[in-house]
Amino acid sequence: VQPRRLGACSFDNEPTVPFFWDESCPQDGQSLGCLADGIHAQCRFCGVGDYSEVLCPASACSFDNPPHLPYFWDESCLEGGVGCLADGQHEQCRFCGEF
Repeated sequence: VQPRRLGACSFDNEPTVPFFWDESCPQDGQSLGCLADGIHAQCRFCGVGDYSEVLCPASACSFDNPPHLPYFWDESCLEGGVGCLADGQHEQCRFCGEF
């Protein structure tokens, strides 16, 4: 079991919906996607379904080994698009730039 960090979401079972730590969430968690883990108001769902209006930062990409290539969250990524699915988990995680 990994120790919990301050400023990190805490899920018993990690969701399939992307999430990130968002300091702009109100303390009561009453904003779209906030309080995603049911514990921390700043834990926020983003990017898909009901949360598609909440833009995900690049930190929503999840790599086992971070790449040397730059990447970002791109809502316009479509299945099979060039650079999409960069992390192997999220279609919207996209490689960009040159190496």
